[in-house]
Amino acid sequence: MDFPQFRNLVAELRLGKRLPDAVYLHQSAIVTAFPELAVLTERVTTTLKLGLGAWNVAKFFRRDFKLPS
Repeated sequence: MDFPQFRNLVAELRLGKRLPDAVYLHQSAIVTAFPELAVLTERVTTTLKLGLGAWNVAKFFRRDFKLPS
């Protein structure tokens, strides 16, 4: 996934808490939002070796393609 595709998907999200810089989406809602975001989230959590119990909300930045620090 490239940044323009990511930005468009985040802009089209209708679920979650929308703030000026990001959209916060609960773990259970990611799959229902967009499968592409679910795959991206799964890849990131697998790479970082985070189990399902290690997080419950994902932060999708609206202007950047990055992970929160």
